[in-house]
Amino acid sequence: MLHTQRKPAGRRSKWSAPARPWKPELIVRMKTTVILVTTYLGYAHDHLQHGGRPRIVRELAYLLREQGFDVTIAQKGSRDAVIELEPGIRVRKFRVPIRAWTDILFALRTRHLVEGADLCIYASCEDGYPFFSTRSIGFQHGIWWDKPDGSPVRRSLINHIHFARMSALCRRTRRVICVDTNVINWLRLYGRHGHAAAAKCVYLPNYFADKFAAPTPDLIERRFRKLCLAFPRRFEEPRGALLFVEMCAELRVRGLEFEALMIGWGGQESDVRELAAKRGLLGECIRMGESCFGGVPELLRSATLTVIPSIYSEGTSLSAIESIAMGIPVIGTDVGGLGNLVIPGFNGYLTKAHPRALAEAVMTALFNRENYTELVANCLHMRSAFSVRRWRAQVLQILQEAQLVGPVSATGL
Repeated sequence: MLHTQRKPAGRRSKWSAPARPWKPELIVRMKTTVILVTTYLGYAHDHLQHGGRPRIVRELAYLLREQGFDVTIAQKGSRDAVIELEPGIRVRKFRVPIRAWTDILFALRTRHLVEGADLCIYASCEDGYPFFSTRSIGFQHGIWWDKPDGSPVRRSLINHIHFARMSALCRRTRRVICVDTNVINWLRLYGRHGHAAAAKCVYLPNYFADKFAAPTPDLIERRFRKLCLAFPRRFEEPRGALLFVEMCAELRVRGLEFEALMIGWGGQESDVRELAAKRGLLGECIRMGESCFGGVPELLRSATLTVIPSIYSEGTSLSAIESIAMGIPVIGTDVGGLGNLVIPGFNGYLTKAHPRALAEAVMTALFNRENYTELVANCLHMRSAFSVRRWRAQVLQILQEAQLVGPVSATGL
């Protein structure tokens, strides 16, 4: 009889199955994202900056946190610092001079962050050049280097420098979100390489905050009876602040009774006041002094028309989008991406950057109550196209198509 040796109780061969299924220790690592931007908080202080780019960065931070990311906003600063904004979102400042020639230094100092992150977002085509992360998308905010100065040789050199940056951004990132189609068409001027770069670009206009309600019929009627022309912009040369004052003077010559509201601040504020006083408009016609961009939509509610008299360096104006969403027709110039927002005769008018041309467009918009009411109604039809919900959903779709996020959470959409 064959005898087999019994193993002592409680002992098992190294090849035998364990008594119960073995479960490896689960190590959960939170996904991380880095958003690179020149400034989100101030360079020398920690207050939130105003304008379109900081607002987009803030919305991106909230959106990605909802998708399970831990968010770091990296920016230039006068000191190295980490500022915790709220759970899951912080700002990390790097001591780098706030000059264009320091962009490469900023990229080098943030390289360890972006290469270690699951997702990197370049908040503009300058931030982070030469773009070390390939798990990334970029944002392009329009052509801003079209200032009418310099020799043809200098202008050609500037264009080639910006094309080199943009083409590098398009090569390294998986998608580039553009706020207008102007820059996409500009890329195509550079032949085969330009067309390849343009193929990576996606047009996605800016948005307005959904909390601003549409106007009532009574408010629309009051707007037409008491004319108010709004200029909700910085007082800077490319934004056309002085051009707006000259337009107001031209309208006064034509006998139009109206009030003008200039909302903002900037380096040309003293020049604007001086010109308005010289034309006899300051106080009597033009009202100034509002300097808080956070309250712009509320200040705009009583405006009859918004005037966006850009001269150069324009993408898609946030003020134009907010005005359209509140049922305020827009008089704009044929500069940058304004043609993506304003359809002449539908929700406003586009014209040349000249006082008489702008004044003529204002008179056309106010030709009669029926014409004005139709413009207002058409503006309101476009509200959903410029809503923040639409913008968030499309950003997430772009990230999914680029295989940078997984299944999307519906939170906040």
